[in-house]
Amino acid sequence: MTSTLEEHPPKTRGARPAKTRDGRKPTRIKESSIDRWFMAGVYILLTTFLLAVLLPLIYIVASSFSDPLAVSSGQVTFWPIDFTLEGYVRALSDNSILSGFGNSLFYTIVGTAISLALTVAIAYPLSRSDFWGRRGITVFVVFTMLFAGGIIPTYLVVQNLGLLDTRWALILPQAIGVWQVIIAVALLPDLDPR
Repeated sequence: MTSTLEEHPPKTRGARPAKTRDGRKPTRIKESSIDRWFMAGVYILLTTFLLAVLLPLIYIVASSFSDPLAVSSGQVTFWPIDFTLEGYVRALSDNSILSGFGNSLFYTIVGTAISLALTVAIAYPLSRSDFWGRRGITVFVVFTMLFAGGIIPTYLVVQNLGLLDTRWALILPQAIGVWQVIIAVALLPDLDPR
């Protein structure tokens, strides 16, 4: 017996039809009472975790828009008391906070660009099967992931390179992540048009 398209319509995404072609309701696997109790427990646990994370955040936001005296006296719960933007005005008028935002922006943009460039520069040759010495370099790279030097040798290298108290002391020592290199080596052959 051959099947036709009418007997077996293609599966579509979305809501199920209310009835099948022969007029019966579609069958559904019935959940046992243990499954229902388990799912109820999961939902209660997840709701508890959600509240444990969300309520302190709501309190912080409400405190940031409240009068400092109301916050210190404990009047603020989850809604601002005596709404004010004084905290934001003070924070944004402080040059050290603006400098911190600038540093974060610099580290994010420049650090990501340098890390991406160096990671692809080492991963592309290692992804080529015809690259001579590929296995030896890969072993060397993975070895540095498994047996890192530690904080003190990294500090000594940064000090000897004259990078202490500069932005580059945070960017350059962590510029190449071995795990990112491994992922890029696995991904790059799929992108090569050859």
